[in-house]
Amino acid sequence: MKMLKYGLLVGLGMLLINSQTLNFGVKAKQPGRENNECMPDANKGGFHSLSATDDFHWQKRLASGRTVEIKGLHGNILAKAASGNEVEVTATKRGRRGEVQDVDIKVLEHENGVTICAVYPTIDPQQPYVCRSGNEQNNYGMVYFQNSDVQVDFTVRLPMGLRFIGRTVQGEVEVTLLTNDIEAFTVNGDVRVSTAGHVRATSMTGAITASLKETSWVQPLELQTVNGDIIVALLSKTNANVRAETSYGSIATDFPLNVQKSSQQRSATGTIGGGGSDLMLKTVFGSIKLIRAP
Repeated sequence: MKMLKYGLLVGLGMLLINSQTLNFGVKAKQPGRENNECMPDANKGGFHSLSATDDFHWQKRLASGRTVEIKGLHGNILAKAASGNEVEVTATKRGRRGEVQDVDIKVLEHENGVTICAVYPTIDPQQPYVCRSGNEQNNYGMVYFQNSDVQVDFTVRLPMGLRFIGRTVQGEVEVTLLTNDIEAFTVNGDVRVSTAGHVRATSMTGAITASLKETSWVQPLELQTVNGDIIVALLSKTNANVRAETSYGSIATDFPLNVQKSSQQRSATGTIGGGGSDLMLKTVFGSIKLIRAP
């Protein structure tokens, strides 16, 4: 049987995403509990899951400052602003009917917010995929998922005041919010973000496009990919210290930066406006462009 060597794929992603990565782990099966059996109800601080034959829907109001985290494997993640004060998460599963029934959606509510995972069956039932929040230290190991063509696409509607984290392996992450802080990770896919909040975006094979709606930030902003372009739109009155690096691409900027070229690397550094927090852009096989937004 074919298998997706996901542990190896995540291992390669570690080189790019470092310690804050997909945070997938393994765990021995508990006696008397099947892989897809529902865990304790999320309202009591644990898991609950949906029948894999239906589309997924979860909705709840979270306190300001909490985090909404989505963890996918094969599929896209779309997040946008909510019209009300409740978080709404929907997911659509597509693929062969028999395999769709084997893919579950689990919800883990915790003190920092909520983590929602697409759970695929593994080759070894003694090493199931475990849905955990991103701030937990997981044991990655070598987790082998069954070969599956099932795609799970998530759509998230997020109120103001909440932090968003979107993680997938094979798929795109698109986030269009107003002021929310964003972290977006994918191994194979593009990342597109637009927000006035803090941004951290990472891809291994894909482009990153960011529209930054704020003129300054408290913490450094990081956008990095290995094989893909990076395009960033900044407001005219932006205040930032910029460092951009690429090994095999070009750098173009609408702002007065010092662009240097060598046989091994091209870089651009400089201060925009009055300076401030760092804006770090890095790609290997791609070009970088900084655009002045109207």
